[in-house]
Order: sequence, then C-alpha cells, then structure tokens
Amino acid sequence: MRDNANRRDAAILAFQRRQGKAAQPPHDRARAEQEDARRQEANFTAWSTHAFGEISAGVTRLSNDFARRGSPFVISHRPGGRPGTAAYVVHVSGSPHSEATLAFILHPDGLVRTETDARAASLPDGVAVDAVTSEWAEQMAEQVMFAVLGCQQKSGRKP
Repeated sequence: MRDNANRRDAAILAFQRRQGKAAQPPHDRARAEQEDARRQEANFTAWSTHAFGEISAGVTRLSNDFARRGSPFVISHRPGGRPGTAAYVVHVSGSPHSEATLAFILHPDGLVRTETDARAASLPDGVAVDAVTSEWAEQMAEQVMFAVLGCQQKSGRKP
C-alpha cells in the first residue's frame, strides 16, 4: 500500500506543479521550461555516464553470484528500449522463456525507479540518478530473483 500512496502523492504533486506553471506569466513560464529542460538533460547525462554502468555492474554481479550458487535462473540485459531505461529478463539459463522482467527507468523528476512483473517482489522507491550505485541495483535485482525463486517453490513447477 505504501507504494500506491507514494505514487498517488507524486501524481497530485505533479498536477499541482503543472497548475502552478500554467498560472505563471509567459516569461516566467519560459524560464521554468528552460530550467526543466536543463535539469532533464543533466539527469540524462548522469544516466548515460554513471547510472547505467552502475546498474549493469550490480545486476551482472548478482546474476553471476546466483549462478555460482547453483540457481537455474540468470538475469540478462534486454537490449533496445527507450533512452533512460535499462531492461532485464530473468530466465532459466539457456531458455528463452521469461520468468520475470526488471526495468530501471529514469523519470522526469530525476529519480530512477524499478519496475517488475515478478509477483511478491518488494521494490522500494527510486533514488536520484546521481545516487545510483551498483549495490542499489544489485539489491533491486536480488528482490526480483528472490520473488522468482519463491514463486517457483510455491507453484511446484520445475525450471
């Protein structure tokens, strides 16, 4: 429920900001739009030069560690996608069948948030793009891997 409450608060705050900007005089609005564009460009630069590499390193390290420990599942980068997104798929090694997806997404507010379709995965709120670390990315991937392994045990399916 906490995640839904935070998303609701964020949606209301974004609406209030847009309303406030619409009420500004045109020259103030143009200046605010330029500042937003500069901030977004800086965030994307931080994504490209720092965050993406940290995410990749953390997810790869986690996947390799689980594989060394005997997990049948690996996490592979899914190429393509839109700029500001690092997408991954969890699957049985050697199989194209996806068990879950994991995505790290740079949002316009400068936060990198994670999304997954793994049931029971608990992913906390995002972090500022310039605060992304490989350890944080590893923790996010770990939560997804735990959820996948837990679902496998509960469902009785064999990998």
